[in-house]
Amino acid sequence: MSPTAVLKPTAARLMRRRFDIGDGINPGYGGRAVRVLIGLLQDVITTATANVSKGGDKIASDTAAANAEKIAAVHDKFAC
Repeated sequence: MSPTAVLKPTAARLMRRRFDIGDGINPGYGGRAVRVLIGLLQDVITTATANVSKGGDKIASDTAAANAEKIAAVHDKFAC
């Protein structure tokens, strides 16, 4: 199976799962944090998918690191 054939369904699955992740953090962090995190996850998935489809593993890695920092900042901002 080609990487492109795997990439599209994997990205679609991750896009669906971002809501499950949001539901999981809702009790502890609240709706506003959920909305912020779901938006960040959408950006992460979209950007990573585009970079990997172009064969840019280094770009995808650098982008993932930057997005991880943004997600950690959400945690810090909304942590109880």
